[in-house]
Amino acid sequence: MKPGADGQAKLIWHKPHEQFPDAETSLAVHDGKVFVGLGHDGAALVVLDAITGDVLHRLKMPYPVFSPPAITDGKLYVGMGNGDYVKAGTGGAVTCIDLKTYRTDWTYELPQTVLGAIALKDDKLYFGCNDGQVYCLSLAGKLIKQFNAFAPIKTSPAVTDAHVFV
Repeated sequence: MKPGADGQAKLIWHKPHEQFPDAETSLAVHDGKVFVGLGHDGAALVVLDAITGDVLHRLKMPYPVFSPPAITDGKLYVGMGNGDYVKAGTGGAVTCIDLKTYRTDWTYELPQTVLGAIALKDDKLYFGCNDGQVYCLSLAGKLIKQFNAFAPIKTSPAVTDAHVFV
């Protein structure tokens, strides 16, 4: 989008809090769509048209969504859970959603919340959890490895060819 005549950014669309309660996650944008997670007051993933802001899908999630979604090969991966940055909460999950059908392919249940983004590298998913573990899953949702970091992980990992940083 081009800036307005005054050179300043111009607002294209805005969504009211009443329709998007507790929308605190970072957004993902892919294929003309914006993906928004809703936290405790919403517990959903909302898909918006990037140009118009129209709601295309509102997917109810089993937990509040604070983790920014990750997208690859027609699949969306999102972490969630009952905790937040202050309270650990019990229960969490990572879910894979097919972007053609918007149906859940699989869900990997966790003891606590995933707050950071899921990193994708070489057909693997990497993420930290409030339970103090770093997890590595296959794209099919199978546990490959986990590592005990001995402290709640509230950030996104960075992944290189040789290391995972949290």
